[in-house]
Amino acid sequence: MAIAPILTEVAVRNAAQRGAVRGVLSAAALVTDRGPDGDGPRAVAAVVVCPPGGKTKAAWSGDCRIYGSNGDRLHQYSTDQTVAAMIHHYLKLTEPLPFTAHDHLRGDLTNATLETVPGVLISEDELVIITSDGVHDTVPAERIQQLAVAHAAEPQRLADALVAAAGPNEFGYRDDATAAVLLRPEARTAQQPS
Repeated sequence: MAIAPILTEVAVRNAAQRGAVRGVLSAAALVTDRGPDGDGPRAVAAVVVCPPGGKTKAAWSGDCRIYGSNGDRLHQYSTDQTVAAMIHHYLKLTEPLPFTAHDHLRGDLTNATLETVPGVLISEDELVIITSDGVHDTVPAERIQQLAVAHAAEPQRLADALVAAAGPNEFGYRDDATAAVLLRPEARTAQQPS
């Protein structure tokens, strides 16, 4: 999708100045018109803002996940905006739903509004991990945590390892896999030799 780099730049620039939720909404403004045939781009987004000495804030729209890892545990800060997640939440199901329920988005950038773009504070984790569904649908949370511990000081290596760990789903289809990792500035400074 040719517009992806533009959406990224708009989201990041606006998030840095106005916050994570506004960053997502600014990107959403570029794709709200899906064209005359309704076949325009459907995109999801996650933005994390981590000012030096400040609180880490994140926002998302669609089926992307934001995790935090402190080395001992992996915490999912985001909630999937899919039909499956909604059904699980309201019916309190314990069994997984068929894969197709995970495919149906309840929200994405084309219909993102202030009311549908959640924001969260990530206050204690040093490592923030963002994944697309191509990663988190095929890489179990336990494996994500193992990789986070193994590459805690190397954000790019962790992102590469997560993408490499992504595999095909139960039908043999391998979705696009994307991962981004943010090591908080305080953690990066603490890990540098003095």
